[in-house]
Amino acid sequence: MTATAEFASSALGHLTAVNGLSMKTEPDTDADDLRPEYDIKEFLRTAVRGKYAGRVGEGGIMVEIDPELLEAFPDADSVNEALRLVIEAGRLTQKASGS
Repeated sequence: MTATAEFASSALGHLTAVNGLSMKTEPDTDADDLRPEYDIKEFLRTAVRGKYAGRVGEGGIMVEIDPELLEAFPDADSVNEALRLVIEAGRLTQKASGS
């Protein structure tokens, strides 16, 4: 008697067939992942190259603030004050809990 072995396909091969993914995919050039509130044409019209480049050497960092927060935080001082309050509140909470 001769025995024959059967082999099944790999799990990865099965997943590729199910979800259509493979290592050789073409990039989706039609995808527009820009948020609708951003108008790229307006941005390009008003953009200033290197506007904040000088600040990088001053030791600060830049972050983007969501538009709805701009009224509460119109400048760096207001952001820094709020962050200091958050840090202090965390310290007080740790002291109260005994950590």
